[in-house]
Amino acid sequence: MSRIKEVAIWLAEPIAVWALLGTILLWLLIGPWWSNCLEPRFRVLGILLQIYGIWTVYQGIKDKHKLFSQPSMLCRCANYFRRFPLRKRQIVMGVVGATDGADSAAARLIVRAGPDASLSDRLSRLEANFDGLFNEVGDISSRVNAQTRSTVERLAAEEGARKHDVETVNRKLEAATAGGLHIDLLGLWLGVVPGTVIGGIAAELSALFGDAECKPVPWRSMWTLLAG
Repeated sequence: MSRIKEVAIWLAEPIAVWALLGTILLWLLIGPWWSNCLEPRFRVLGILLQIYGIWTVYQGIKDKHKLFSQPSMLCRCANYFRRFPLRKRQIVMGVVGATDGADSAAARLIVRAGPDASLSDRLSRLEANFDGLFNEVGDISSRVNAQTRSTVERLAAEEGARKHDVETVNRKLEAATAGGLHIDLLGLWLGVVPGTVIGGIAAELSALFGDAECKPVPWRSMWTLLAG
């Protein structure tokens, strides 16, 4: 199933080329049924090619809208009428609650020896206070190091996200400015220009192919001729 999907995506990439081939095939199919003369057929071909060129321009505009997540024209019209001044609007009220928090402070306790304590007791108290101070400094250092690592990781993640956003914007700008340029050129040079030329010189083209004296047959007469 994945292979079939990949093949379908691969075939859908040159959609403008397939649309051009479909336009020509459509003309080859409906041309003989449209008229028995070449001049009306050439005019139909010119109209179809012009429609194809306009379609390529529309596809380019639609792709640019998708790149920047812009709403479609239908959504814009709906939003415009939704903002009608006399239209009743539903007012939604929200309640925001606030809580006061009390900061907790940790108190350090220093145990001192009494005035009548011996020298050994004073040394023991001093060692205990030193050990407590050492442990406290170690805890503070561990917390500072953990916060530093967390800050560095957050900054690195934010830097990566910003870099990714910049690359995404650059890709979108490149796609918006030159990404669909080949489709626009294809629609211009193989759609609008030849369609306009063929439609404008349809009589000359029919004369070139020796069909200048042809008289168009009405639809009913054509069906009669075909049926006979």
